Amino acid sequence: MILERHGTNSWLPLRAGQTYSARVKETRENGDAPLTPDTMVLSIGPAMLSRLPQTQPGVVLQISTDTSPALNGVTTAIGGGPALVRAGKAIARNEVNIRNPRAAIGWNRDYLYLVEVDGRQRYLSVGMTTQELSDYMISLGCDSAMGLDGGGSATCWVYGQVMNRPSEGFERPMANSLVLVQKEKK
Repeated sequence: MILERHGTNSWLPLRAGQTYSARVKETRENGDAPLTPDTMVLSIGPAMLSRLPQTQPGVVLQISTDTSPALNGVTTAIGGGPALVRAGKAIARNEVNIRNPRAAIGWNRDYLYLVEVDGRQRYLSVGMTTQELSDYMISLGCDSAMGLDGGGSATCWVYGQVMNRPSEGFERPMANSLVLVQKEKK
């Protein structure tokens, strides 16, 4: 659904812990939706779409960005998963241990850790399981860590150059990334 502001409520960018009123401008079953600075796309899978009331153009929706735990006032956040480390301990999970390329971010009070693991390359790297990556993040000193996108999307760029060997042999076109920049000191 392509949504536009309804009324005079706050609008873009979305902030955690808010409720927004939006009017459905258009619905589409495919991508490539035209966007303006005052519109957004709400993409919903078929299972959830079947539970919603009719969403034809003109319908007004209420969108809540409440989170648990509450993130009101947060100025920067990142989404990812799975969570790997909490309070310096690996998060237990019941899953098949398959080695894959992986990317992760971890932190402690003093440092931020970015890890990229190549994989699916017979003679170069087989990747890591989620448990192996959790253990590695702990060995670096992470108090908390989470996985980012993995598989063919696990790519690390530094100063405009790919620093790893993506599993598909080239960088996969992506719609999202984690970008770190250093600000000039004033």
